[in-house]
Amino acid sequence: MAKGSFDIKDKAKTRFWDDTWVGDKSLKDRYTALYNIMREPHTTVSKVMATSPLNISFRRALIDNKLLEWLNLVARISSVGLVDGFISSNEIELNQGLFLDCPLAKMIWRIIFFSTNLNQPRSISHMFGSWLINQHKRTKDLI
Repeated sequence: MAKGSFDIKDKAKTRFWDDTWVGDKSLKDRYTALYNIMREPHTTVSKVMATSPLNISFRRALIDNKLLEWLNLVARISSVGLVDGFISSNEIELNQGLFLDCPLAKMIWRIIFFSTNLNQPRSISHMFGSWLINQHKRTKDLI
């Protein structure tokens, strides 16, 4: 697991969609379909990441490919945390322990498995990525 942090100079001015702050491209270039339906396309990283769920709203409902793009975006930034003006990937370890590895989380995942037959995701990235997408498809097929 890669660890480290990146100085984003001023988290209050780094734009979530326009600036390159995660990966090698801006999120606007990587997730163009989502960017095109944003209510606040020039919002900052600190404003978006300040709340859980993320402080982002769209002009339209996220369905089909847009929903898949959104889930991929959430998975991409799920390991990123803001600490005093830095973007840090070290927080994923805390989230992993809290949601997947601690004894209470394991017990809850066992209860979920026995009541719904859903297996526990392997990691936080897996949970917000392919695992969540597969559960969405599975639920849609049951309806």
